[in-house]
Amino acid sequence: MGTIGGHDRLSTLIQLREKTDIQVEPKWILSVVASYILWIVYAIIFFTRSELAPFNLDQTLGLVGTLAFAASTGLSFLVYNLMSRENKHAEREQEIAREVLNRIQSGTSPDRMAVLLPLSSVEQDFASLLQKSRGHSAILWALLVLIPYAGWALLIVALYLLTQSSNSHGKLETLLFEDLDRTLLATGSQHTSLVNHPSSPRNSLAFALASFATFGIVAFSWLYVTIIGERAHFSYHSNLEPELLRVLSASGLQPGRLS
Repeated sequence: MGTIGGHDRLSTLIQLREKTDIQVEPKWILSVVASYILWIVYAIIFFTRSELAPFNLDQTLGLVGTLAFAASTGLSFLVYNLMSRENKHAEREQEIAREVLNRIQSGTSPDRMAVLLPLSSVEQDFASLLQKSRGHSAILWALLVLIPYAGWALLIVALYLLTQSSNSHGKLETLLFEDLDRTLLATGSQHTSLVNHPSSPRNSLAFALASFATFGIVAFSWLYVTIIGERAHFSYHSNLEPELLRVLSASGLQPGRLS
């Protein structure tokens, strides 16, 4: 996400939520199920080809393979959207946190220790968020899951990476907003409702092991949980970010303003 100009950068970043926190429809899982079934059918036909008429074999395999690959493009599209959304959301949140820190730092005089002490915790939380946030190539993983059969194992790996990133992001973000809430209260701001994170971490290892043990079937539910779980997270941000802007404005913490 490039540098955003304008008088109120924080407002602009909040408005970008509509472009970064996109809704992914669960119906795309149907293409995942179709891909799974069609590749199984393809394998069954291939290994039982001796029971089929020779002149029908190539035609049948070609048709089923074409349909399976077409269904796999839906899976690829879903993985791309999930990966890209995770990357864009995390990047926008980092920029929002950076802008809020800049406002508080520029609006706090050096002798206000009651503010500077909790502010130092916010700065440490932000540094940890930057250090531990690692994006994943949406294009690369979208292409990898297109590989017949091996792509299903790679899908499980992609879901594991997505879940780990989401868990880490949620944990670090919660710490950041808890310390930010204490800092804003120390500045004399109104009561805030920043600390109200609704989501809980998902056990990525358990999901991965169960998916491999069931030959990928549990991955269907894992995809659904990932889609629905992020909806709750984005809904949380749709309430938190305007509240954050309101509190900062009410406290007089405007861009570049010193108290």
